[in-house]
Amino acid sequence: NDFPVPKPYGVNRHCVVMERKEAVPLNAVREIQGDKEGKIFGKLMRLMVKLAEHGLVHCDFNEFNLLIDERGEITLIDFPQMVSIDHPNAKVFFEKDVECLRNFFERRYGFIPDSVPSFDDVVRAHDLDRQADASGIFDEKERDAMREVEEYFHREEGSEGGEEGEEEDTQEGEEDEEEIAEGLMRAAVAEGKEDGEGDEAREAGLSKREKESQCTDGQKEPEEEEDEEEDGEDGEEEGEDNEEDEKKALRRSKKHREGTGEEEEKLSNRALKRLQNSSTGGNRKNVKEAVKRKLAKQKKKGTRNNVKDRESIRLGKIVKEEATSY
Repeated sequence: NDFPVPKPYGVNRHCVVMERKEAVPLNAVREIQGDKEGKIFGKLMRLMVKLAEHGLVHCDFNEFNLLIDERGEITLIDFPQMVSIDHPNAKVFFEKDVECLRNFFERRYGFIPDSVPSFDDVVRAHDLDRQADASGIFDEKERDAMREVEEYFHREEGSEGGEEGEEEDTQEGEEDEEEIAEGLMRAAVAEGKEDGEGDEAREAGLSKREKESQCTDGQKEPEEEEDEEEDGEDGEEEGEDNEEDEKKALRRSKKHREGTGEEEEKLSNRALKRLQNSSTGGNRKNVKEAVKRKLAKQKKKGTRNNVKDRESIRLGKIVKEEATSY
């Protein structure tokens, strides 16, 4: 077939004895004299196409398996990995060989070709692949079976990809709903804080007036009681401080117990109202459920805090009683 390959002399199992060529691998050539890079590159591309027209793809057509002599003549070596052009991956192997050699000439010699051959342009002229019993040769029944197997795997990959895509979309949708719910809750909490600032101010003013009233009611004429109260001043001050602390703790606990349901209801109404007025593109029903889940978590947390407050008050009373008994 007039291919530039070494002449074989004998074969024994996996060893082939061939003639010696006075040439070096293309990889060892640092520079090509006379600006012949394009000429040599074109010769190599024509050799690759000629192989394909005879039914073969080399699959390792690179600078290590191409020998070049002083005259610029090419010798091709290393054939065990060759496949038939009927192989399912023949096109991939062919284009890989072309790209590998093109990159080498550009990197080593600075040569960039105007065009390279394409596997789709190859027209079979001989059946050297069948003579050599190359990998990838199938009869009609085998080719049909291969096509069926490939179609089956394509269908499986497509269905798996669709399921994964649906799972990812569902996960992303849930995350978006959670983010929207969290944003609504934050906004509702902010509104609740603004509303609560007035209540706290009113409560602080009321507490101050109560203190002043208590001081006024309990005040006696200093001139008449000065001598009588001199000895018990310190004890009374301590008792008043303790009593005031206990009242504060009881008010705080009562506020927590009584206000939990009311505050949660206000928070829920504010969050859901924001949901109705918002222009989110998500599923409003799912976001509403997410808001309710957030509120349930906060309610559970608030219940635990109330239990802690009640326990603290109970322990405070016990400590006070023991201190009094001593």
